Parts: sequence; structure tokens; C-alpha cells
Amino acid sequence: MSTPVLTPASPGLNRWPLPGCDTQPGVRYLGRVDFRDALGPRLAWPACGVQFCFHGERLELHLASDGENAISIRIDQQLLVPRLSVHGECHFVLPLPAASQPRHCEIIKLTEAFVGTLQLRGLALPAGQLLPPPPPLRQRILFCGDSISGGFGVLGDAATDYAPWTCDATRAYGWLTASALQMEPRLLAWSGLGVTRNFDDSPLTWPERADWMLPLPDPGLDDGLWQADIVVLNLGTNDFAGGGQPVRQDFVQRYAQLLGRLRQAHPQAALICCLGPVLMPPYRERLRDYVHQACRQSALARTYCLEFAPQQEEHGYGVTRHPSVLTQQLMARQLSGFISGLQAAGLV
Repeated sequence: MSTPVLTPASPGLNRWPLPGCDTQPGVRYLGRVDFRDALGPRLAWPACGVQFCFHGERLELHLASDGENAISIRIDQQLLVPRLSVHGECHFVLPLPAASQPRHCEIIKLTEAFVGTLQLRGLALPAGQLLPPPPPLRQRILFCGDSISGGFGVLGDAATDYAPWTCDATRAYGWLTASALQMEPRLLAWSGLGVTRNFDDSPLTWPERADWMLPLPDPGLDDGLWQADIVVLNLGTNDFAGGGQPVRQDFVQRYAQLLGRLRQAHPQAALICCLGPVLMPPYRERLRDYVHQACRQSALARTYCLEFAPQQEEHGYGVTRHPSVLTQQLMARQLSGFISGLQAAGLV
């Protein structure tokens, strides 16, 4: 297959179907997508995207980005375009070989909300046809986390300075776990955020941004209609990062409140509270104590704790000692095994 060709922005492409058009023909949206702008759907959170089926030998995309965003394009289960950078307003043309069978396309945003918002302004299939969208997967899984869950720096190493190209949400444990379990993922991951404080002591922690559609200044709020079967909560690393010392009572109370809020939003879901692989003693022991106490205080059924194995030097590091590709893969293996065990026992 050919690689995409970047051409100047071209107006007048066929519009994407509007919200509610997961019918014939149409697309299926993945993740949290904002539809308030008439120019097209906007994607901010990592691993958002679209799936659609089509006939045709040429795919044209009209995109706009207010930051250094990137997407991947997978066609018929083949990662045809591992990474395509989008700067400003762009028109991408992707030629394809002839095929007698319908094609399945998946376009995924690899970068986080702090990088910027990506807008899908147009789709065209010259001499082609948009077909009914692919059916949804049977189960859904939500990941609530920070840079670890968003794939921050996973493509770099300890000697690499941060740049958007080092980040890829589809190389993080959440996306990998969902793929292994054949579940539809939603990643609400934002680098630097914590439960009681952020890494850089900036305002608005993860719970305060959890319902946003987009970053400030016009975040909007999610409609809350999407419900998960499993919710994975991997927060707390940034509360302790840089020698932070969150007050135990405050952290426990806020974490327990967050668990209650997640259960209310996803009443049928199992809640899995994780300890990430980055924190080392004594902060790791403190976070373990805080999380377990919060789970006891919330007293919610179907709530479980999982402690990821600490990352190891021989497995390498990503940017600023974030988890490497290998560490993320090991995390996914551990989490998917844990969930499979709960499923086998009839606990989820």
C-alpha cells in the first residue's frame, strides 16, 4: 500500500455524519468526541477516533489541528500509517490498491489533550462509497489516568527530551489491554494530573477535568451516556511526584469520592484501582495505603486493587523515566490477566 500524500487544504469535502449517524451509511466514533462545532467533530483526549467501512481506492481526509497532533490510520487490521502529524489545516490523500471486498478504516488520535485539539472536517471517497459502520464491541473499558495511561514519552528514552512525537496512546497499557480483551476503550488520560494536586501544582486536578470534552477555554461537558463495563483508575503518581506529600485524610476522602462518582456514572462496572509502576519507596507504600483505605471507606462492591510491578532499568525508560514500550506491554499483560481472572471467577 502507498503512504499518504500531503496536499494543500481543500474545501468542499463531504461532511462527516453528524451525531447519531452510526447508521447506514456512517461512521462509528471512538472515545469522547465533541460535536458542538458545525465544521466537524473535535477530538482532544488520547485514543479518540473513528471507524468506518467503505468501497474505494482513494481516501481523502480534511483535518485541522491547533497543536502538534498526530493520528494513526489502520485499514483492514493493517497499521498502514503508524503516525501522521497534523499541523494547522491539512488535506491528506491516501491512495489504495484495488480491492473487491469492503474495507474497514480506523483513525486514532495518538496525542493528549494538552497537545491540542484535532478536528475532522471532511471525508471524501472519490469514486467510492461509505458503507454501514462496523458493529460495536460487546464490552467497554474506561481508563482514568495520567501520563502513564496516555503513553507520554513511550517512544523516546531517558536521554530524549519531550516532544509530541514521543507520545502514542496506542502503545500504552490501556489501549493494549483493551485490544487483548477485545473491548472498546476510552482513555481519559492527562499528563501531570493527580487526585489532590498536579505534578506542577497547576489548578484543576483530574477529577475537576474528568467531564471535559475539550481543554480550556471552552471545555464543554460530556453527556454521560457512554457506560463502561470495567473502569480502571490509575491515579496518584503525580500527587507524590517531586516529593509531594498529600495529606492522607484529604487524599483518601477525595479518592473515595471519585470512586463513588465513577460508580454512579458506570453503575454496572467493576472498579479496578491501580498503583502505577513509577513510584518507588517510600512513596509507593504511602500511595498503596491511601488507595486501600479509600476503597475500604467507599465500601463499594466489585472494587478491586491491582499493583503494577515497578518498572525496571533493564526494561528501559521513556522520556523523563516514564514507562518504556516494554514496560507498557508488561503492564497490559498483567492487567489483562487480572481482568481475565475476574471474568473467569464471575466477579465482573
